Amino acid sequence: MGISILGMLLDSELVRSYPFRDRFGYSGLIPKRNEATLFYMLGVSVAYARLVIEGRKEKVLFFYSLFGALILGTKGIYIFLIFLFFFHIRANKKFLKNLLIVGFFGIVLGIIVLPQTEMYSYYYSQAQRIGFFTMLLSGRDVIFYNEINNIVQNWNVFNVFVGGQNQNNKAFEMDFLDLFFFFGMIGSFLYIFLMRKHFFPGKQKTPFQNFFMFSYFFLAFFGGHFFASAVNGLYFTIVTIYIYKSGLIMHVRRTTEISYDNYINKKSLQ
Repeated sequence: MGISILGMLLDSELVRSYPFRDRFGYSGLIPKRNEATLFYMLGVSVAYARLVIEGRKEKVLFFYSLFGALILGTKGIYIFLIFLFFFHIRANKKFLKNLLIVGFFGIVLGIIVLPQTEMYSYYYSQAQRIGFFTMLLSGRDVIFYNEINNIVQNWNVFNVFVGGQNQNNKAFEMDFLDLFFFFGMIGSFLYIFLMRKHFFPGKQKTPFQNFFMFSYFFLAFFGGHFFASAVNGLYFTIVTIYIYKSGLIMHVRRTTEISYDNYINKKSLQ
C-alpha cells in the first residue's frame, strides 16, 4: 500500500493499475487489477472489523487502508466501498437521519463535484463509445459473445453437469461463468457449498459476515480472479476466519452486556 502511495506521488508507471493508459489508478506491485481489488477489499474489511465491530481505536489503520483502496482506481473496489458505506449507515441506529444527510451530499457530489473529475470523464467517454453495460463489465460481455460458441460447440448433456472448457480457450474473467464452464453444474454447486461451509460457517451469521459474503460473491459474479487468486488465497482464508471470530467477540460482548444489565435491574428491584 505504501508503494502505491509513493507511486502516485512520483507518478510512476510501474505501479499504476493501468500503465501507459490515460486512466487513474495505482495498485502497487500487484500485477493483476482484479487481484488487487480483492486484496484491498480484504484489507479494508479487516480494518473496518477492528475499528467498528471490535471497537479498537485504530482509525489510522482504517483510513490508511481506505486511502489505498481509493487510489486503486478499479470499478470493483469502488462498488465495494459504496456497499460498505451504506452498510455502515444502515447498521447505525440513526439510520433515517443519516440516510437523508447522505442523500443530500450524494446529490451535491453527483451533480457538482463528480463531473469535474478525470475519472468521470474517462468512464463517461467509455460509456458513449462502447455502451454503458460493456463499460461496466470492462468488455467481458464482448468476450462472452465472441468465445461462447468456441467453448460449447462440442458440448453435450454430460458437459452441462461436469463442465469441460478447453484450457487453451480464453476465460471470461467472470468467476461464476468460468466456474460453470470449467466444472459444470455439479462442480459449481460443490465448490460454492464447500466454500460457504468452510469459509462462511455457522447458521446465524452477524450482519457484517453477511455483508462480506454478499460483496465477495457479487464482485466474483461480475469480475475474475476472486475464486482462484494466487495472490489472495491465503489472505482470504485468514480474513474470513478473522471476521468470523470478530462476530463471536461481538456476540459475547453483547451477551455479557445484556446479562449485566439484567443483573443490575434485578438488584434495583430488590
